[in-house]
Amino acid sequence: MLQGAQYCFFGLTTPMISHCINTTRAERNVLLDDGNEIFSIVKKISNKEIFHIGRMQKFYNMLLARKVNFSYIKEMSIFSFFDLTGYQLDNVILHNDYHVFKEKVSALPRSKEVFFIGSNLIDTYMDKEFFEENMKKVLEYYRGLKVTYVLHRYEDKRYLESLGNQLGFEVIRFPIILEMAMTKYGKIPEKVATFRSTALETI
Repeated sequence: MLQGAQYCFFGLTTPMISHCINTTRAERNVLLDDGNEIFSIVKKISNKEIFHIGRMQKFYNMLLARKVNFSYIKEMSIFSFFDLTGYQLDNVILHNDYHVFKEKVSALPRSKEVFFIGSNLIDTYMDKEFFEENMKKVLEYYRGLKVTYVLHRYEDKRYLESLGNQLGFEVIRFPIILEMAMTKYGKIPEKVATFRSTALETI
């Protein structure tokens, strides 16, 4: 395990990630927001809930020899696009205004297509039947435009490609975060839509 690093960047504070942070012992820890998940994390920090380790979690940590201690959270910085001033936080907040991204995409040509941003919702917050019914409504609403479904990293590519063949939309999965991917894509879509994604706030 790497030790003595100057910075340690992470998007979650799970026991496994916390073990890695504590083992790395970087000079500075920085939480990068990962969409909606940031609100869950800062809420737990604000009400001190995040520092509690349950009995079962303590048992697993001991069994797996994990160094799970959340004290690093008190000193870490938070790099976020969102306004977190409503939370009781003592952490340094570094605001991400996406100015570099905005400068780059403003120079790109527009394409006659819709980027539909995927979310990890299927079989968690909605069943496939409900999802498919609503995708039909999306396609009807954007009739005349090419609809490109941008996969969330946890979505089932095979299922959505099959559905896309049936309903008439293309599926794409970028290997990097959406904002960076759009600069590599070489053009920006005319419309952006989603059922639930914080990407609407940033692009």
